[in-house]
Amino acid sequence: MTSNKIFTAWFTSESDGVDHAVTDEEFTEHRPEPEAVCGALVALGPLESSPGPRCPRCVAFLAARMTLRDLDRRFELYEHRRSEWWGRLLRRCRLLSTASEIL
Repeated sequence: MTSNKIFTAWFTSESDGVDHAVTDEEFTEHRPEPEAVCGALVALGPLESSPGPRCPRCVAFLAARMTLRDLDRRFELYEHRRSEWWGRLLRRCRLLSTASEIL
């Protein structure tokens, strides 16, 4: 699986006083007002100010992003289990067919 990691930093927006997660790429490209992962425009304030409460939409986005990281592995396990299930079913059918031929 290719790595689609995103690197974020939390910045307090002066407009709403909430900390928003901003990707590194977004911060370097749109420095005066970068867009957070939740879609809000962040009016950057002084970086030495104390952090505010974290944006619930940014937190939810990053949590969802973290759970998608293992999605391919979960599908592989599911497919592996399904192939075992089919194998057991085919073996059982073969046993039944050979048993009926013997009788």
